[in-house]
Amino acid sequence: MISSGIRRKAELYAITGIAVFLATLFLASLIIGYSNPPEGSKSHSGKDIAGYALNYSAGKEFESEGRKLDCSGYTKSVYAHFSINLPPSSQEQYKQFGVSPSSGLDKGDLVFFAPNGKTVSHVGIYIGEGKFIHSPGINKEVRIDSLTNSYFKKCFISGGKVKFVFH
Repeated sequence: MISSGIRRKAELYAITGIAVFLATLFLASLIIGYSNPPEGSKSHSGKDIAGYALNYSAGKEFESEGRKLDCSGYTKSVYAHFSINLPPSSQEQYKQFGVSPSSGLDKGDLVFFAPNGKTVSHVGIYIGEGKFIHSPGINKEVRIDSLTNSYFKKCFISGGKVKFVFH
């Protein structure tokens, strides 16, 4: 016969082993879940973002929706199409993503402006070849402008890369 003390130790070891096994499975599922996009989705490039952003320009299917958005609402709406949640204001978007990329701007990067020279209050999406698309304000058409335009060149602060994270 096995003594009750030995039986309790065996039961305790078995319970501990099961708990460790379940914890390992849980952690593995978290790691796998964050390293791969959700099933049925794909990762998107900045080129995809820039291409979708152009849908809001004059004559495209989203023109009327674009007129309802200010600059940060526009960038938030474009990125939301790709399941990426941006903060609600240009200032908050700048705080989160406004570090100038060392490699230069890529399509889909956010571009930030401080018209008053101090505080970021405007944001757009870089679409390549020195151009960006943005909403100049509510009830105004989303439009494409050049970073070399004297006004935008003067108030350009930085660009920022948005990290593509899937949950």
